[in-house]
Amino acid sequence: MNSSDSLKLVVKQQNLEDISHYIYAIVYPIVFLLGIVGNLLSSLLFSVTKLNRTSCGVYFLLLAVFDTIALIGGLHHCLNIGYRVAIPNATYCRARVFLVYVSMDMTSWMIVAISVDRYLKVKYPITARIYATQKLAMIVSSIIMIIFIVKNVHLATVFIGDFSS
Repeated sequence: MNSSDSLKLVVKQQNLEDISHYIYAIVYPIVFLLGIVGNLLSSLLFSVTKLNRTSCGVYFLLLAVFDTIALIGGLHHCLNIGYRVAIPNATYCRARVFLVYVSMDMTSWMIVAISVDRYLKVKYPITARIYATQKLAMIVSSIIMIIFIVKNVHLATVFIGDFSS
C-alpha cells in the first residue's frame, strides 16, 4: 500500500464519519419522534381497550414499551455522534447498555411470541382458546424477561469496560 492509497483511505474514513454525523444529527431525531409517538399510541391502544385482555395484546403492549426503551437508549448515540455531546459516567453507561440490550432482546422475542401465539390460534383454534390467555402471556413474557436479564447482567457489572479515562 503506497501513500496515495493511505490518503484515499483517510478521506473515505472522514467521509463516512461525516455521513454518520449527519444521519445521527438529522435522521435519528425524526425516527425517534415518530417511534415515540407510535409506541405511545400503541401503548395507549393496547392498555385501555379490550385488546389488553388478549394474549397478543399483552405481547404488543410489551413490544411498544421495550421498543420505546431501545429508542431512548439510542439517544446516547444521537447526542454523541450527531451533536458531539459526551456523557462520561460509568454508571450511566453500564445502565444504558444493559437496558438497551435487554430491551432489544425483548423486542425481538415479543415478535416471536406474537408469531407463535397467532400460529397456535390459527392452527389449533379450540385449544388456543383455552391456553392463549392474558395470564399465560404475562407468565411467558416474565420468563423471557428473566432470561434476558440474566443473559445481559454482566453488562451492568463493574467488571465490564474501562471507564477510568
